[in-house]
Amino acid sequence: MKLEIENVMNGYIVTILAEDDLEITKKYVVEEQENSENPSKSEFETFTHLVELMAELFGIYNSKHNEIGYINGLCSENKRFRIMELMQKSLRNPKNDLGD
Repeated sequence: MKLEIENVMNGYIVTILAEDDLEITKKYVVEEQENSENPSKSEFETFTHLVELMAELFGIYNSKHNEIGYINGLCSENKRFRIMELMQKSLRNPKNDLGD
């Protein structure tokens, strides 16, 4: 399988080249979703979708977590974004941490 990954302005284009005359060239587009609040999270999610596409194309399956992100360490980055979001919400709407 010959594969080309092109990084474009708003995502990635994955091209699987035809190896003989009987096959056709296939293209997949992974488009970045607009997230004006946190552009770095949007870039991360786009890359995560690219990794998921690669896992699907190559038939990689991690039965322990059923997520490809756990194979290459992306899960910790995803958790970091969730924690940062919670911290941002806490700053906008502070509550008493002592439960009073």
